[in-house]
Amino acid sequence: KSVIIANQAALAAAGSPVVVNWIGADATAFHTFIYNPSKTVPQTIPINYFLPTELTTEDLSLTPAALTTTFNPDQNAVAVTGSPSLDPEAHSLYTIISTDIWDINPTELESFRFQANSLATSLERSSVYPQANTLRQNINTALDTILSLQQQTRTPEAKIQTYRQIQTLHQSVSQGIQELQNLANSNQSSNSLMGFIGGVQAVAVWGMIVIVIAGFIFLSLYMRALYQQTQVEINGEPEISLPLSGPILALPSPHQISASQTEWSRIHLPLSFNLNALTQRKFSFSLVIFSAVLLSTIVLKQQSSLPRNNQVIIAPLEPTVTPSPSPSPLPPPSPSPTPTASPSATILIVPPGIGASVDLRRLPTTNSSVITSITLEEIATIATQSGDWLQVTLTTREPVLTGWLNRNLALIISN
Repeated sequence: KSVIIANQAALAAAGSPVVVNWIGADATAFHTFIYNPSKTVPQTIPINYFLPTELTTEDLSLTPAALTTTFNPDQNAVAVTGSPSLDPEAHSLYTIISTDIWDINPTELESFRFQANSLATSLERSSVYPQANTLRQNINTALDTILSLQQQTRTPEAKIQTYRQIQTLHQSVSQGIQELQNLANSNQSSNSLMGFIGGVQAVAVWGMIVIVIAGFIFLSLYMRALYQQTQVEINGEPEISLPLSGPILALPSPHQISASQTEWSRIHLPLSFNLNALTQRKFSFSLVIFSAVLLSTIVLKQQSSLPRNNQVIIAPLEPTVTPSPSPSPLPPPSPSPTPTASPSATILIVPPGIGASVDLRRLPTTNSSVITSITLEEIATIATQSGDWLQVTLTTREPVLTGWLNRNLALIISN
């Protein structure tokens, strides 16, 4: 593909410098081919393009001396610039190597899966387990999608685009793990709080029971005292007087005292005093009953205002993939006829990628034996052409080698 684009650019250049950029097969090599088509004038060829936004200058392991890499804050990407000079009909190839950041380590993905399963399992006996189980299922689905996408990538551009989709899923997985942790923490805090509230409720209920029992005791004492006072008023023979404090005073019967007004006033005084004491006890008892009712009402109101459960409703995790444009240093190729090479034309043999090779064969067929494999760019001369095959001579070899190769693997420099 890159050779075809370079051929098209060379034909359309009409004497202008040719600059072709393309990405290596593993998306870690970024190639720049420049060519001076002039036969008499040296030219300075400007190079200026941007690497994918995910790469930083620290990710670049090899940069040619003729090129400079700097971070451009406006584009949020690393800019590659340079102005190498070329002699007439000269060419050069520059390659920038970066570390492979486009795949997520499967061990990291399995660590996420283990963490999600552990957190959800710890919440199995809680009221929030349905939410936790939904989060776990969404996380496992996102992890399976990431592994599937990483196995389906083929072209360098597709690999970069897939990495951006994976990053979106990776963020949703991290968010789901965080929500699971928050759910587990809130459930633990809720259990501690409910245990404390349960103890307070038990104390309040027993306190209310004690108050009710005390009220019944005071009511029994009050009814007994009221009954005795009624017997005194009916029979006129009080047997027991109940002063507020001090010893109990026994009153004499009427036949033991005279009928004089003065002596009866002696009897009437303690009787009035006992009636006042009973009135005060009645007021005290009413106050106790009122306090008990008020306290019971407050406790019951507080119990009714407590939350019934502590369920946290969390929306299911639905990872969405937002397509984003993939900045690529390559212009999109447009279909056009492949240029025809004439005999004795000079070509540049370019391997399709780092570590790849071009086979030079004895006959123009893929079943023919291989004379040699070309792993680096090399200049050759065309002897003849047969369909998509070129018979070329490697003039730089000692001894000189002649063989056939596919025309799509050769870049025509001059006819």
